Amino acid sequence: TNGLDSLDASAFSEDHQVTVESLLAQRIEIVRGPATLLYGSGAAGGLVNVVDTRFIKEPLEKSFNGAVALGADTAVGTRDGAVRAQFGAGNIAFNADYFNRSTDDIEIPGFAESKVLRELEEAEGGEEEGEEEMFGVAENTDSETSGGALGVSYISDNGFVGVSFSGFDSEYGIPGHHHEEEEPPLPGEVEEEEFVRIDLEQTRVDLAGEYDLDTSFLRGIRFRAAVNDYEHTELEGAETGTIYDVQGADGRIELRHAKLGVMEGAFGLQYRREDFAAIGDEAFLPKSDSESFSIFLFEEFALSDTWILQASARYEDQSISGADLVEKYDEGAFGASLGAVWRASDDIRVSANLAVTERHPTTTELYADGVHVAADRYERGSVTLGNGILGKETSTNLDLTVHGDTTRWEWSITGFVNSVDDYILLRPTALE
Repeated sequence: TNGLDSLDASAFSEDHQVTVESLLAQRIEIVRGPATLLYGSGAAGGLVNVVDTRFIKEPLEKSFNGAVALGADTAVGTRDGAVRAQFGAGNIAFNADYFNRSTDDIEIPGFAESKVLRELEEAEGGEEEGEEEMFGVAENTDSETSGGALGVSYISDNGFVGVSFSGFDSEYGIPGHHHEEEEPPLPGEVEEEEFVRIDLEQTRVDLAGEYDLDTSFLRGIRFRAAVNDYEHTELEGAETGTIYDVQGADGRIELRHAKLGVMEGAFGLQYRREDFAAIGDEAFLPKSDSESFSIFLFEEFALSDTWILQASARYEDQSISGADLVEKYDEGAFGASLGAVWRASDDIRVSANLAVTERHPTTTELYADGVHVAADRYERGSVTLGNGILGKETSTNLDLTVHGDTTRWEWSITGFVNSVDDYILLRPTALE
């Protein structure tokens, strides 16, 4: 979001929500090719960057402007709304926004359970009295999400600097399984199902700035920084299961250099830290501190009016430490990419990109050990299984795109080949 990590717990498990909201987005960027390495060595297939209006970069044309968005759909019973206001005068400008979205249980064209599972339950004794097969709806898929921000920017002739304070709250269900009460119901009582839900809160402070420079070598500077307080609770009915806590920080600085012959581009540094803790009887991840430091470079070569070459490289050193970790992780990863753009005519553009990148294993892939309630499985990492530290994934990606833009039509056709060596996967082990 705005060029920085979301700083949530979404990387630890697929049932954890990404705390990025598109309802307030000014634009959503799909970044592919050499420019991807400006943001991370593990983003081999590209990345999604949501850019919002929380940082005002230019003086406001009017002392106040605002926008309202309302939406609904019948697919998941969505009802959402957002409001945004920008106000100020002279060099000072403020931004305030708020959104809310709620969804119902998802309607489906059949049974919620598979045919195999229904046959297995029937073979084990059939349905309990009063119990019905769930048809036409996936239970426990509803959600309620809200958030907002308040920001202020100082704008000058050469650039801007701004700060934003934001919050994000969400509660949603995890479908596909439930837990029954441990103690049998008393006579006359009905046994209740305990659905698993996640209740999360995030508060975040962002700092951003851009300034044009007029030196013999540097032409501009751009910086971004964020600190984050994230917590979510996995609820089993009314009981608290596991609490996930993430205290994170992410910062980057980019320097744009002057044109050197046919070459112009940028280089920079990025630092990221994440302190993670899972609390509860069913916490399947140990407490850990992750830290990474990266340097990156992006260059563009305008060979002619019809040919442009692009190149990028990134080196990222990452460490994972913690008092309860049997083995610490401390490795470097490298990535490089080369791209070419050929303007065949005024209406047709052809681009090709080749990237070779390395990805660090995650904390979950290395150190998981325990019951993951929301995913309904027992997880073990490579270190926990006694297999030591995993090697880095190496991804080789080649894509070719033909893009057309005429008066009435805009279109693109893309083909790609991705090959990954030492691929890290979640694999059943059949261990008890």
